[in-house]
Parts: sequence; C-alpha cells; structure tokens
Amino acid sequence: MMTRGIRIDVGDGWSAIVLNLIVVGSPYPEHWSFRFHRAWRACGRMRIHVTTDSDDIEAVNTTVALSEIAWHRSGQTCEVCGRGGCLRLGKRYALTLCRDHEYLVGERHSDDGRIRDPWARHEGASPLAEGYDDPAAMKDELLKMWSRGNADMRDLTEILQMSRAAVMSAVVEAGYGLHLESVEDDDKNGDEFARLIAAAQDDGTRH
Repeated sequence: MMTRGIRIDVGDGWSAIVLNLIVVGSPYPEHWSFRFHRAWRACGRMRIHVTTDSDDIEAVNTTVALSEIAWHRSGQTCEVCGRGGCLRLGKRYALTLCRDHEYLVGERHSDDGRIRDPWARHEGASPLAEGYDDPAAMKDELLKMWSRGNADMRDLTEILQMSRAAVMSAVVEAGYGLHLESVEDDDKNGDEFARLIAAAQDDGTRH
C-alpha cells in the first residue's frame, strides 16, 4: 500500500484505526497499486479515501471493506482520546466521544442517542436541518466554547487539528474573547499570546 502524502484530518483518538488500516493493506499485491490518500470526519465518524488501479474485483471490494471498517470502528472510539465512545448529536454537528469529552458536542440535538448515522435515510430517522454537521459551523461553535472557558484547549487542537497558536488566532479573528487560564499574571499571558500568534505564521505544526 502506498501512503506517501496521506492526509490525516482526524483527532489522535482515531490515529490507531488509521495505522491499523495501513498495516492491513501493506501486504496487498503490488499490482493492485493500492493507495491510502486521506482520512477525515463526516457525520461524527471517519471516512477514508483509498483507491486501486486494478480492475480485479477483489481489489475493488477491498477498498470498500476498508472504508466500512473505518466507519464502524470510529463509531465506537472517542476521536479525542481513543477510549470507547459513541456518536453524540449536537444541535449543529456530530462527534464520536467518550464521557469525558462528550461536552465538545455542545447543546444536544433532540435525536441524540437515537440515531447512529446522522445522514442515514432509513425509515424512521428524523430529518436533520440542511447544513447540519458543517465543519465551519463546528469550528465556530468550538471556538466560542473555548472563548467562554467551556472547552479545554487540548481537546480543541485534537478535534480541529489546529495548533494552539492557530486556535487563538482564529478566536481573535472571529471577534471572540480570549480565555487565558492564568488570569493572575496578565503580563505573562500577554507574552504567551504574542508568542503563539507569531507562531501562527509558521507552518501550522501543533504545539
């Protein structure tokens, strides 16, 4: 399996799932030209983009099987920490989280706990509002939560895949107030903020 240039847009809690899928695919026949391109969150679970250049039906079926494994396992694993979790529906977005991190989904949707797949079209599923689970809406809501002191910075960097500097810069850009934990030392906080904002001009590596 070729993995060069793979893009991982999920939290560390799902990284073991991604690694396992790469290990599973590593012994596939070379002539399949099997490639793992990307992993990302959709509807609170993990989607992956894997391809094969082979017309062999077994190779094609394998790409489908790996995608289903990613979808299923991520639905049982907290994206933040990797412990057992379940799908949580917020008013604006969905995340798979453990009890310690379920607060990140914000105010709960009335169908929280009843729907395993927010976009499923099976009979009996309640329709969700158009635009539900929009990544931009989720990012904005999480930035607000941190600004108000209702979310931990470490949890935001995992879910949003952003550095601390990028999170703080985004909060400022959005016009929200900064939540600095050690309010007793304003000078120290000011220096830390200045350092982080300067770091945001770098390559975006996480801090």
